[in-house]
Amino acid sequence: MGLPSDAPELAALGLLTLGRMFDRNPHDIIDDQIDVVARGLLGLTISCARCHDHKFDPIPTADYYSLYGVFASCEEPYDRPRIASVTEAGKAFEQEFSAKLQEVYAQQQSHYQATLQTARERTADYLVQVATTKPDVSETAIFFLSLTPEQLRPQITKRWRQLIAKRAFPEDPLFAPWYDMMRAPHLNPEAWISQGVDSRIVEGLVARKPQNAAEMAHAYGEIFVEAWKNSQTASQSSVDPAFDNNINNNVEERDPIVSLLVSNQSPIWFPQEDVANYLSRTPGDAYRGLLGELDAIAVRHPHAAARAMVVTDTKILCDPVIFQRGDPGQRGTPVPRQFLELFSNAEREPFSTGSGRLDLANAIVSPNNPLTARVWVNRVWMHHFGEPLVANPSDFGLQTGQPVQHELLDFLADFLIRHDWKTKPLHELIMTSNVYQLASQLSASEEMMRQRETDPDNSLLWRANRRRLDLEQMRDSILWISGELDVTMYGRPVTISELNNYRRTIYAFVERQNIPSVVQTFDFANADTSTPRRITTTVPQQALFAMNSTFMLERSKALAERARAVTTDVSLLPNIMFEFVYGRKPEKDELALASEFIQASTLEQFAQVLLMSNELMFID
Repeated sequence: MGLPSDAPELAALGLLTLGRMFDRNPHDIIDDQIDVVARGLLGLTISCARCHDHKFDPIPTADYYSLYGVFASCEEPYDRPRIASVTEAGKAFEQEFSAKLQEVYAQQQSHYQATLQTARERTADYLVQVATTKPDVSETAIFFLSLTPEQLRPQITKRWRQLIAKRAFPEDPLFAPWYDMMRAPHLNPEAWISQGVDSRIVEGLVARKPQNAAEMAHAYGEIFVEAWKNSQTASQSSVDPAFDNNINNNVEERDPIVSLLVSNQSPIWFPQEDVANYLSRTPGDAYRGLLGELDAIAVRHPHAAARAMVVTDTKILCDPVIFQRGDPGQRGTPVPRQFLELFSNAEREPFSTGSGRLDLANAIVSPNNPLTARVWVNRVWMHHFGEPLVANPSDFGLQTGQPVQHELLDFLADFLIRHDWKTKPLHELIMTSNVYQLASQLSASEEMMRQRETDPDNSLLWRANRRRLDLEQMRDSILWISGELDVTMYGRPVTISELNNYRRTIYAFVERQNIPSVVQTFDFANADTSTPRRITTTVPQQALFAMNSTFMLERSKALAERARAVTTDVSLLPNIMFEFVYGRKPEKDELALASEFIQASTLEQFAQVLLMSNELMFID
């Protein structure tokens, strides 16, 4: 996009990085990313096509895995970009973080080289495992395994299985003998030589005289390791960096056997960033603990410059295939990284820019895409009116009926696009409209009664929808009324239950595993998944919070003090309190009741009564 490395806009990538981790299951993490992007921006349930073609919408499984390839080609860097200037107070963090990051990289490199070395030296064990056992579920469930040092790494075993399944045929120059001896353990060197089999394979098998599949596989492993060690001696290097860095090494042309152990197409090779998945339990826990210290350092330094939770393209991009029935162990037809067939012309072209994230973003906001603008304006409309134009904001598929006000939806979508996708002009258009200024309260006129009978659901927008303030609106409004709201922009989140937290609720810290009771009581959205709209409940705990919580009692005291600061005349206090809370003067009967209440109790209690009233809690 041409953004500088410190652009604040990079923080928007948190949309992809702040979801659940699913016990480090990469397939579920990517599925969640697809779901959030698809439902949030396109209004489509694309994740339903993970295991089979979508049952209702024209979304084939191939399209799901095309998008899978985009997100599988991304990773989170340890050193996230700074999007704010380093202050004098923040320099201590930068120094400590930089030192710890170098320690992480050094340990990562050490583990990586040691893991590759061990895997190459144990090639014979891997090949015996492939030849004598059937695939195990652990080979596709590496994200939660606890390995011991002597165990083979299941993911490497899986890749050896895939390579041999692909190459063990009579015409292969390396694995033709494997093909023959898995069917009958007999040596046939003359035939193999005539077929063009590598002489080292033929000579090695003849010298070792294997009698069964296990011995044959072990012999193959010894031949491969011997060739690799000979290449090391020839190059006077214990490890060839060009091979391990996997860039432009043309290993296949140099030695087809050595390439099986050292090229980036080798079953042994994996990206250095994934080394934690290959470590046994003790060093793995220690390494992951070291990674955790990077975040711990940030927590200890409240003045650290803000960093964006970004993703970057992986060094080796994912070439996706369809997982049959959604099973990563059942790899099917390859598919390119590209946009949905539904919104593409007949000559759909694969994404060409890196992982394809930028291409995907451009396709999502393309004027030719009929959904994105409509999905967005529908969400904005729901924010202002309490009810969306399209009943399900996250599903514009065939299961959701056409909205009554579809012409209005189209008009607003066109308005958004013509105003360069800026939401502020859209807010202004809606909030200055006549329909936004309607009230929910009905008069007793004959016309109003007739409209109520004709359109009880208000689908024709002839009145406003009465709605209760959500948690953030309620808490911020009460803090504003009491004169305590801290409107400081940006900065670190604060626990919502902290007594001295006066910041806007949008800055409240959300911990998925420990949601505060007040958040649960007032229908906060599920933090684990994309939520199209919040449910609205009326439960006793809400009233009890308003009557008994420390938050409400302290705000009531602050509101009372704010009123006393204006006047000491007790007779004027009800008027002042009404203006603070409701923005209006009390009616004659309200003033009489208020004065009587204040004389019989306290101003703090009267403030609490106003703060928990329906007039404040509901938008009419």
